[in-house]
Amino acid sequence: MYVPGLDPGSGMSAGHVNLSCWERTGIPILLDRPQRLAHDGVRTERGGSGRTPGDPGEAGPVS
Repeated sequence: MYVPGLDPGSGMSAGHVNLSCWERTGIPILLDRPQRLAHDGVRTERGGSGRTPGDPGEAGPVS
């Protein structure tokens, strides 16, 4: 599928998107990432555990 907004004028895809690839692989990866980061104790902008890797103490305020 051609998406004009994703066409920089050159490059390998030149604005073409493989929808089946995004449906099978890309979207599931993006949906799983916040849960995986929260499970691993990594702070995320939209939640997560509030801890950073290697932080054994209590989580401080999130800025």
